[in-house]
Amino acid sequence: MKKLAALLPMSLLCVACGGSDNDPVKGSVAKEVAFDLTFAEGWTAEFADYPDGSDDIYQLSSTIGQLPAPLQQLRGLNLQGTNRSDDLFMFAHRKLTGLKASQNYQADIELTFATNVASDCFGVGGSPGESVYVKAGVEQIEPQVSVGDEGLFTPNFEHGDQSASGKRVKTLGDFANSQDCGMNPETPYELKTVSTTTPIELTSTADGEAWVIVGTDSGFESTTSIWYVSAELVLKPQSL
Repeated sequence: MKKLAALLPMSLLCVACGGSDNDPVKGSVAKEVAFDLTFAEGWTAEFADYPDGSDDIYQLSSTIGQLPAPLQQLRGLNLQGTNRSDDLFMFAHRKLTGLKASQNYQADIELTFATNVASDCFGVGGSPGESVYVKAGVEQIEPQVSVGDEGLFTPNFEHGDQSASGKRVKTLGDFANSQDCGMNPETPYELKTVSTTTPIELTSTADGEAWVIVGTDSGFESTTSIWYVSAELVLKPQSL
């Protein structure tokens, strides 16, 4: 599976960390680490849960740029795909560095994205809003996608099945916005913020690394186009 985007150096800010502002791993006691993540650059976009050789009919794409009106003053990462398998997983990941080596953490994530789909709409296979589940998490291995025994592109981490969460990738909400459906499910894009309800348990690598993941797991059998705008990630060290 080719990675559709390896998107240039990112914007990453360590808001509260141990040691100096530029070195969160100094000192004998690990401290809370907070990151403000933008989706300007630095993310790799990938797609999973669809058959090998069917990229064209799934119309998969990723891009970084200006959001559609009325949010054109913002920039973000767009992932788009047409779900033909009733289970398309579109996601992006990026590496976090500078953590304390082999440290146990609890992670909380708040994610802001833009959606153009109204609430309570009907669609093929499910709702275009409520049947597209927005997920985020932190992994202790580098995310990769490969073709499994059933001929499907499969990630090497647990992301759950549609509404269900995985081990470290959790369902935060859905793609529906605040507008009523009426006769037209598509509306102007608006921002929506979702967050974890329980912390994610993980251990950083021996090099002090981890990987943050955002994505959608779709049961809606048509096109979804999501714009990721920003995320706040807090890692709280736990006793070894």
